[in-house]
Amino acid sequence: MKRIFATAIFATLALCAISPPPPLFAARNKKSTLKTRKPKPVVVEDDDQEDEEEGEEAEESTKPAAVVKPDEKKIPADAKPGTGTADTKPGTDIKPGTGTAETKPGIETKPTGTEVNPTLVIDPNRKQAKRRILILPLENVTQSKDHEWMRESLADNLKTQLVKSKKFDVLDAKTAKVLFPDIKTDGLTQADAATLAKRLNCEVVTLGRFTVRDHDFRLEMEGADALTGTAIGAEKADGKTDGTMFQTIDKVVETLAADLSSKLPVLYADELKRDEAVEKMLTQSQDATANSGTAKMLEPQLKYRANLLLSLGMPVSGIGDHIGMGFGGRASLARTTNIQWLMPIAMADAFATGAKTTDSMFFYFGGAGLSYAFDLPLKLKVYPHAVFGFSGGSLTTPVGSSSFMLPAFDVGGTFERALVGNWRLAASLSYRHIFDPFVTGSFVQAHIGVGYGF
Repeated sequence: MKRIFATAIFATLALCAISPPPPLFAARNKKSTLKTRKPKPVVVEDDDQEDEEEGEEAEESTKPAAVVKPDEKKIPADAKPGTGTADTKPGTDIKPGTGTAETKPGIETKPTGTEVNPTLVIDPNRKQAKRRILILPLENVTQSKDHEWMRESLADNLKTQLVKSKKFDVLDAKTAKVLFPDIKTDGLTQADAATLAKRLNCEVVTLGRFTVRDHDFRLEMEGADALTGTAIGAEKADGKTDGTMFQTIDKVVETLAADLSSKLPVLYADELKRDEAVEKMLTQSQDATANSGTAKMLEPQLKYRANLLLSLGMPVSGIGDHIGMGFGGRASLARTTNIQWLMPIAMADAFATGAKTTDSMFFYFGGAGLSYAFDLPLKLKVYPHAVFGFSGGSLTTPVGSSSFMLPAFDVGGTFERALVGNWRLAASLSYRHIFDPFVTGSFVQAHIGVGYGF
């Protein structure tokens, strides 16, 4: 019996030596490789409670560890809900891939990220001013007579586009020259044009040029801020002098008008400085244009035009039976105003005629009326006139001499072409009628001489 019992104990011990340890001990050994346990104070507990705690520790050690993905970003604690991004303060930049903010001293980051031109920012507390644009005629570089009409036509096209925008007041060169006859509008540089614009109370000026060769043409137009002298827009296009010509012109004109409307900086009323006397003249001119039939006269700065001519007269009615051709002279003085058709003119002439039934006859005439100005090709200006006055004179016959004073009128036109400076070559053709109750007195007169403007 003792031998059987000893054999059983020996077999049991051998079995324990070759079999793996129980799970509890295995878990405890595994956990010891992952985490160093701090020594605990010795507490006397019963065996059941110790076994229960060891079981919980073994269960925790068997849970798989959390896996962190390489591309997973840690969301900052102050992130905005629903955005996953930190609410950074102005002056900070987020470093890519870090989620951390880098502060740049003295730099404020705008939330929108858009750049704003400070000259186009409108101050709601200040009143904006409406600019005035001076439109100069274009330069005919090649002096093509067939295309001289383009000088004024192109300027008028641009004027129409700018008026449509309703952002500007517009002053064309024609009106400017009526108000200020001494100004020069041709062949100006951008700097000279800006100076002229400021003199005429304009804040912007446009100018340009065109070249025509055979069937090709080039058009260049530009605008400048007269207050700063800087260019605002410059457009250029090449085209053909055929049916597509006007499409090319419209494209250049529309583009330049758009540039002027969008690129000019804001101008406020308290920054606007204009000459009061000039502004008064321009305002009156605009009123005169707007009120057809009630045009107003402008004050001061009028231009005088004086002519001194040699005359040749020929009678063309009943009086021609008594006298022959006459020779003499004519003087006239006219002045320009802001109204093109209202140019007052004063006229005086005198001539002596040849004898037929009379021994001699002398005529003189003086009167006043209105003249009108318009341009012709070859740089000619024409001034039609209508003058009413009195004609007097004296005649000598074999039976004695007598004098007379009768109402008369003179109608005709004077052609002028610039020579040097303010001097001009002048020629005139007119019809004179004297209201004589006894003999119809009518003459055709031709004149040639010089004119001077001052």
